Amino acid sequence: MDNRLLLYFILLGIYKVSENFVMTKNKTNRYKITKDRSVLLIVIPYYLIIIIPIFEYLHFKPHPGYISMIFGSICFIIATFLRVKAHIDLNKGFSMYIEKMEGQSMVDTGLYRYIRHPLYLGNIFLFLACPILLISKLTWIITIAGIIGILIRIKIEEKFLINNFKGYKEYISKTWALIPKLY
Repeated sequence: MDNRLLLYFILLGIYKVSENFVMTKNKTNRYKITKDRSVLLIVIPYYLIIIIPIFEYLHFKPHPGYISMIFGSICFIIATFLRVKAHIDLNKGFSMYIEKMEGQSMVDTGLYRYIRHPLYLGNIFLFLACPILLISKLTWIITIAGIIGILIRIKIEEKFLINNFKGYKEYISKTWALIPKLY
């Protein structure tokens, strides 16, 4: 196995183990059958963006430089930080699905003090990390679709949150959706 592929698997492993550790600690790593199909806007691109670059890399055998390795690694590290920190901030308030859980309250501390969707921002960095690190050209189509899916999901989720959490509309006026001062 070459060094770039080994690095990809190590960074992906750190990402998955770190996030799963926090979700297990918070008891939020549950999956269930639900009517919320909007989760597919993220889940399908998520798995495709992780898997397809591996096959594309093995098939085309690119000879990239260190810039893509460094930039891809930085994106993996940022994705891991955002996802883990956001799960810690949410504690038991995380769900993959758009739903209101018993005893759930609005979180506006930690990363949520500045941006409303740090978990989605973490997904975006992961979606960028995979094709950048493995120099995957075809995966960029899925990456763009995945980012569009995240933006659509944000709109759906925010409508739900406005209707189900008192003060969410005011919270929107004080924070940014993903990137401070930009969006």
